[in-house]
Amino acid sequence: MPPFAILGLIAGAFSAVGAVQAGQERKRQANQAAYDTQIEREQASIQALQEHNNRLRDYNEIESISLSWLSYAGRIEDQSFKAATKRSKKALLRDTSNISSASLIRDYRFKAKESEYKRSGRYAELAGYTTGFSTLLNSAYAYTKTRWELVNGN
Repeated sequence: MPPFAILGLIAGAFSAVGAVQAGQERKRQANQAAYDTQIEREQASIQALQEHNNRLRDYNEIESISLSWLSYAGRIEDQSFKAATKRSKKALLRDTSNISSASLIRDYRFKAKESEYKRSGRYAELAGYTTGFSTLLNSAYAYTKTRWELVNGN
């Protein structure tokens, strides 16, 4: 047995193991990035809900103050008050709809980013296994070729 051929075979095996482990690490990193993106998505959803609730609370406070003031002034049945209230409700509905739409768009973007991370991780792991297998085959071929040449004297 030629010692350099055996060393080459052993080095090839270590290289193959290293390639597989590198692919697994890239997959782990991609999964972590996907998890971080999921957390960001949930945080953005919570922030959108908080913003929505803040708008409703602000509207209710303003409406309550207006009602109190107009009741005190005796103008609660005034047509201008009813028109202003109607406009305010439309503005509130528009604002909350915009918040919901923007939140939905952000959610879709985060989901796409998350699935992209997961996909790239799977392919990185597959590439690691493929590289490792290829390295093993090349090492075995080189060992067999060297051994054959030494045995046959070529």
